[in-house]
Amino acid sequence: MDKDSCKILFVDHEGGFCGSTISMGYIVTEFVKHKCKVIVLTKASAKGINFLRSKGAEIITYGSSPFRSITLSLHFSDTTVLFGRKWFKNLFKDFIRFINGIFLAIKVINKTKPSLIYLNEYVIIQVALVAKIYRIPVAVHVRSLFLKNKLSPRVYLLKKILQYCTDNIFAITDLEANQIGINKRSLRKKIEVIPEILNQDNFTFPPDIKRLKNDLGYNSSAKIITFLGGISYIKGSINFIKSILYIGNKINDIHFILAGKIYDKKISPEAYPYYKKCIDCLNSPEVNTKIKIIGEVENTKELISVSDIVVSCSTESHFSRPIIEAWALKKAVIATDLLHTRNLIDEGINGIIVPVNDAESLSKAIESLINDEKTRLLLGQNGYDKARTIFADERKLKKIVNCCIEKLNI
Repeated sequence: MDKDSCKILFVDHEGGFCGSTISMGYIVTEFVKHKCKVIVLTKASAKGINFLRSKGAEIITYGSSPFRSITLSLHFSDTTVLFGRKWFKNLFKDFIRFINGIFLAIKVINKTKPSLIYLNEYVIIQVALVAKIYRIPVAVHVRSLFLKNKLSPRVYLLKKILQYCTDNIFAITDLEANQIGINKRSLRKKIEVIPEILNQDNFTFPPDIKRLKNDLGYNSSAKIITFLGGISYIKGSINFIKSILYIGNKINDIHFILAGKIYDKKISPEAYPYYKKCIDCLNSPEVNTKIKIIGEVENTKELISVSDIVVSCSTESHFSRPIIEAWALKKAVIATDLLHTRNLIDEGINGIIVPVNDAESLSKAIESLINDEKTRLLLGQNGYDKARTIFADERKLKKIVNCCIEKLNI
């Protein structure tokens, strides 16, 4: 195959702009450097689409409605009871999405004629099946513990697809790799653990921090606590918001920023009760004067650069990219005690770990670090050193691309 005719089709499941979008952007850039044409099939928001286009991708969009979406109900946060009402509801929706995905995959593959298809775990079943029929190599990027519901027929099917219909599987940690069945010979030889990537730009401070603070409405001495999880149950948003109530007026000139995707009734009817709970707390007079809600942002680096502490208070274990992005800018981090957190943060050395769903403990950790600048700066420096050592190796991007291109004989 002529290298100049190489086409890579990415199929994305995200409807917003988040860590997986950023990670995809880095991989897209590396394929473009190899003179491959990159096409992304996505339902991302305008911010996500603009970001991917800036990395050199051509965009094809598809619908996010229940009757057009192809993203299956396999999310790592799913707590659906086997054979319960929601389980059957999801099974019905997934049947529709499976059919939609098959037809969409056929349509897009016929249109784009890709040399290789690059998937994430939530859209793999339909697209990989069609790719197998078309004899197109498939690479999968696994970023979550999506196989924990072992009794689900969808999970069983997905494991078989991973085993027989993929050529490369890139997992971001050992946790993600082990869930797939790394001990099986047929899988072991195709799985690579490739940590999340930070490029040089992640480690470079914006030139005018004072101006950025002023643009947000804060003075240069303001202490800023930032949360990048939006309003979402799995991100633990309510605990970040409630921590403000516990801190109250104990610390002068302290401000809180909530950024990220807002899962309201329009985006997710099932998430509305949690959204309403968060909004009620945000509207309380003790909170609303101290917090700024800014939604999705394209340039998270600028936001992190003006922050003193970055908080990740997730309720379900997953890799929290804001932690390593904060480390890259020498910022102290506080995160909840989950499996991924314990594998990432060295408690008291490069971050503080607090109990899950414990707003009071979170508030005490925030108070402690705000009142102890020496410790705060030390945690940030140690985090920076770890980020440089583990996540700044851009050769890992080249390894992903080279593994894929080897399958194309170019």
